[in-house]
Amino acid sequence: MNIAIIPARSGSKRVKNKNILLINKKPMIYYSIKAAQKAKIFDEIIVSTDSLKIKKIAEKYGARVPKLRPKKLSDNKTPLIDVINFTFKEYDEGVNICCIYPAAIFIKASLLKDSYKKYINSKKKFCLSVNKFPSYIEKSFKLKGNKIKYNFSKYKNVNSNKLKNSYYDAGQFFWGKPKYFLKKLSLFSNDTFFYKINNIENIDVNTLSDIENIKFLAKCIKL
Repeated sequence: MNIAIIPARSGSKRVKNKNILLINKKPMIYYSIKAAQKAKIFDEIIVSTDSLKIKKIAEKYGARVPKLRPKKLSDNKTPLIDVINFTFKEYDEGVNICCIYPAAIFIKASLLKDSYKKYINSKKKFCLSVNKFPSYIEKSFKLKGNKIKYNFSKYKNVNSNKLKNSYYDAGQFFWGKPKYFLKKLSLFSNDTFFYKINNIENIDVNTLSDIENIKFLAKCIKL
């Protein structure tokens, strides 16, 4: 049994009402719901929210909202694992849970299907979507005014062709089982299968400029 959960609280700090902002006349969360539906691998698609407005929107597009999330699990400090445990504490440990982010509007059904297949075949505890940094982080530095400070000074004179790619959490989706979430095991370990995605499939929404980038790309690729 496979279940998708889309965590969509109402109190986004950096971008107000982020999860239901309109992109091509559809609320952002619609695209995560639609991708889960098109994948045809989920027995249920559940939205976890503290908002009656988001609940109504989610149900309009075919997701289920079995109960509203309490406020204590709805602030910007609440770990997603606590939200998952609140939602799935009564489910059988054999269930596969896929947490899909509500602002992952470029996520494709094919990615969800392929990641599920590779997760099962890997026999790992988790599967996490990751993306490659566009450049080498060893060469990164900070600027304060016109002063430079290298983050990794020992690499400043090393040729880039001698460095390896680095990756980060893409913030798109991850897979796991209730028993592993209940134990609060880390997704960042050798017990995780790291599923690599492409840059175009990953825009993390943190600022209004990110929203503008998403709107532009959505028009270009005709979401």
